[in-house]
Amino acid sequence: MQKPLREIAVGVAIVVIGGVVLQQLTGISLVGWVGPMATWVWDACSASITMPRWLFALTALVALSAVWNTYSAYRKSSTGPSKHDYVEDHFDGLVWRWSYDFSGAIKEPWCFCPACDSMLVYSEEPGDSYVGKRAFVHFTCEVCGVRRGSLEGDRRYIVARIQRMIDRKLRVGEWRAVIESKQKGA
Repeated sequence: MQKPLREIAVGVAIVVIGGVVLQQLTGISLVGWVGPMATWVWDACSASITMPRWLFALTALVALSAVWNTYSAYRKSSTGPSKHDYVEDHFDGLVWRWSYDFSGAIKEPWCFCPACDSMLVYSEEPGDSYVGKRAFVHFTCEVCGVRRGSLEGDRRYIVARIQRMIDRKLRVGEWRAVIESKQKGA
C-alpha cells in the first residue's frame, strides 16, 4: 500500500512544481484558471443533451467496463499475484504447466522436460488386472532422448490426478509459496 501512495504524492509534487515553473516562465497565473475551469466542467456535466437512451446506456456500459478494468488492474498490481498467475509446478519429478478457461477451471495440464523445456511425449504400457500387472505411462523428451518419468495409470488418469493436485494447492493456498519461490529464483 505504501508504494501507490508514494507514487501519487510524487505525481502531485511534479504537477505542482511544473505549474509553478510554467507560471514563472510565462507569467500566466494558473490559479486564475481554476475557477473558470471548474465552472466549465460543472456546466458541461450538468447540461442537458439529446441522445437516444440506448446510446446513453451503451456509452455508460463501456465507461463502467473501463472503470472496472482499471480498478481490477490496480487491485491486482497492489495485492500481488493472483491464482491465475499459478500456471507451473513440479509434480512427480516433472514440470507441469497449464492454463485456465474463462470460468477459472484448470485447462490442459501437460509436462515438460526439466532440462530443455520441451513438451514431453508419452507412451502407455497397458496393464492386465488378471495377472496383477499395472498400467504405466512413460514420459520421454524427444529432444534429449531421455525418459523423464514413468507414472502409474493411464494418461487420462494421470492428467486428472495432476488437475486434482493443482486444485488442492489452489484451495489450501500453497500456490502462493510456489510463485514466491519462483520469483526468488528468477
